[in-house]
Amino acid sequence: MIKLLKYTCIVLSGVMLLASCKKNNLVLDRDPLTHPEAARFLLYPTAANSFYAYNILELPSPGSVFNLPVGVTTVSNVDRKVKFTFSSLRAVAGVQYTAPTEITIKAGKALDTLKIQGLFAGYTSTRIDTLKIKITTESGFIGKNAYQDSVMLIIKKTCPIVVADFAGDFQVLVDQWQDYFPGDIVPLTVSGDTVMFKYPAGNATPIKILVNKANGSTSVAKQTYGFYGPDQFSAQSVASTDNFVNPCDKIISVRLNHTTAVDNYGNYTIKFQKL
Repeated sequence: MIKLLKYTCIVLSGVMLLASCKKNNLVLDRDPLTHPEAARFLLYPTAANSFYAYNILELPSPGSVFNLPVGVTTVSNVDRKVKFTFSSLRAVAGVQYTAPTEITIKAGKALDTLKIQGLFAGYTSTRIDTLKIKITTESGFIGKNAYQDSVMLIIKKTCPIVVADFAGDFQVLVDQWQDYFPGDIVPLTVSGDTVMFKYPAGNATPIKILVNKANGSTSVAKQTYGFYGPDQFSAQSVASTDNFVNPCDKIISVRLNHTTAVDNYGNYTIKFQKL
């Protein structure tokens, strides 16, 4: 009897073990990552919450296209298609971006790339858009994986700082010193990383604006620049959010403190934009 009980316990243990294994297999079968024909975005490990920064470059180049890898969980001997939808509060297809609404995963492959092209002309220097890209499930297309079916692109345009671009005729946008009026045309010259202009003062010499290409800031070391009546005036930059270059819109700005040997006349911003 004792031997029979032991044998029965062994048999029951084996049945329970098999049932447990079968249960685990069922859980694995429900794992969406192993579900057949599931398409998903392959998220970069450095990204947080599926958000990506996309800075549009001015000139067509590989860097001006955002490449978004897309994968499927199985390999097939026939071509398969993945369908996408795009949504945004402001960004419009054909105006701010272009992108295909579907791609084809070739037979024998499990990966492809969705290419989004931002349109530089569709953005001002301050405009930022959020574009949501989502894999959809439709007849004739691979079904989506619910865990990795959408990403968000934060789109804006960017331009490299080329100081040589700040040479030529510029329009005055702001002159708080009031030697110029908005709309006046002033020639600017460039030497290395320095942009120069003259005030219409007596015996005027160029004010030299140093451009920091690393952060887009501007500065002026103290210098004399001309006479108003018998007094020789000097200028130097002071800390301000007005000290910048905007390489996309070709704007240069600096806030200057104007002084003579005996008086301080205060701080005034001057801002130019290339014609």
